[in-house]
Order: sequence, then structure tokens, then C-alpha cells
Amino acid sequence: MVENASEVIKNFLNENGYKVLEVDEDGDITVRYQMSEVGIYFNKHDPEFVSMVLPNFDEVDEEEPLKTLFRCLKFVSTQKVVKVYPIDNSTVVATFEFFYDTEDELVYQVTKGLDELLELKGNYRNAKRQEELDAENESDDDDEEEDDDLDLNDIVDDNDEDWEEIGDDEEDGDEEDDDDNKDDEDK
Repeated sequence: MVENASEVIKNFLNENGYKVLEVDEDGDITVRYQMSEVGIYFNKHDPEFVSMVLPNFDEVDEEEPLKTLFRCLKFVSTQKVVKVYPIDNSTVVATFEFFYDTEDELVYQVTKGLDELLELKGNYRNAKRQEELDAENESDDDDEEEDDDLDLNDIVDDNDEDWEEIGDDEEDGDEEDDDDNKDDEDK
């Protein structure tokens, strides 16, 4: 077990150029990392457990909150240690939680957690943008289908002409069949 894990992490962050924004009375740390704030929370009841939280990095879609929930579930099912979920139907958060035994493990996991949380944030936003683009494309496809419906009369007119040609061919074919029948009768 690492004595005063909060102090170890605070020193590591400061020594490596991370901006520590706050350390509260419980030793929990808020750090700025790549224009995001990440909370690092230590558990009094389980001192070898750390929870890192990237809060409020996206909003829940008010009109379709299930879309946000399904997007979160998709990420939860594909990520190993990073979890993402909606809170109070208003905001989306991500967490990176881990256990550690040594100081080296603690530092490694915090470093890994910062990278994983920011990678998830970017991937989540890209997935959301892609969903929006797909929805726009579906809407455009629906508009094209409506345009196609407007041209239905042209299609019907073209088919009428085709049917007339087929009718003419059948009439021509009947005469040929009659000639064949005469040849058969002559034999």
C-alpha cells in the first residue's frame, strides 16, 4: 500500500507539467489535462482503489435521451476500463477506475487513465457527429425518394409505351405462329 497516494499523484502531476487545479481536504485532485478537467478520487474505505472522472463532457440529447444511452452502452461494451454513462438525463460522464499496489502502478494507472479518458471523449464525440451525419443522409435519401414519387407519372407513361411495343410484337408473333401452323398442316 502507498502512503498518502494523493500526495504522490499531486507531486507526479506537478513534476510532469500537468496543471493541478484543486486538492480538497480528502486529498481528491482536480487536474487540467488537454483542455479538460479530470477528477482523481481516492476512497477512504478502500485505499487501493482510485476513480478518475471526466465530468460533463457532453449533454444528453433532450429530444431522444435513449440515443445517448445507447451510444454510452456501445462504448461500455467495447472499452476495457473506461466507462461512459448519462447522469440525471442531462450530462454524460466517463470514468476510469483501478486498483494499485505500488507507487509505480499508481503513477502508471493515473497516466493511462488521463490518456484513456481523453481518447474516449474524442471517440464519443466523433461517433455522435457520425450519427448526426447519418441521420442527415437518411433525411436526404427520404427527400430523394419523395422526388422519385413525383416522377411516377413519367415512369407510368414510359411503361405504357413499352406495353404498346410488347402488344405490337405479340401481334407480329401471332402471324408468324399462323404461318408455322400452316407449314405443319401441309406436312
